[in-house]
Amino acid sequence: MRLLFLRHAEASYQVDPSIVVGRADAAPLTETGQAQAARAAEAARAWGLTAIHASTLRRARDTVAPIAKTAGLPVIENPLLVERSQGDFEGRKKDDVYTPERIKIVHADQWRWRPPNGESLEDAAARMERFLGALAPEPEARILVVTHLMMLWAVFRIATGCDHAILPNLRVDNAALVEIDRPAAGSLKLLRWNVPASTVFAP
Repeated sequence: MRLLFLRHAEASYQVDPSIVVGRADAAPLTETGQAQAARAAEAARAWGLTAIHASTLRRARDTVAPIAKTAGLPVIENPLLVERSQGDFEGRKKDDVYTPERIKIVHADQWRWRPPNGESLEDAAARMERFLGALAPEPEARILVVTHLMMLWAVFRIATGCDHAILPNLRVDNAALVEIDRPAAGSLKLLRWNVPASTVFAP
């Protein structure tokens, strides 16, 4: 089974990096994001997709819509794929909630630390494990999964077993792909990381 994880295209919240986004869901794609999604849809003609799964958040749904239309496939929306919850911090200024004192606390155990009423990275990774575990074992399947940055960090950790401390340093651009091979037996294998979704290739 080949899994193509796609980070959503640029959304309006991202234009202001001072805001904590998390699961905040009012943001449409920017003009740049719409163009990214359109280019991904064109490239997807070559991907040989057999199924499409996506986060239920608007920025993921808006990204996947033109791809699904091109592929002629329905979108299976799944709340397990939504971004890590930032709880009470969502929509607030980063400087107001991530003070120097709190940042020290986060760095002391960033894998298990949770914002108030939010999720830890460990919690988010557990959701991704549940999503992967629910996929039917179909060796010839080519599945697109549209999700979010921290959920892609979870994919990286699951596939590589890396030290979780490196995850916040991993870059995944908007509308970039992560390609994973899932054999019938054994662990996930990371094949490509942060590849522009406009890239035309046969997985």
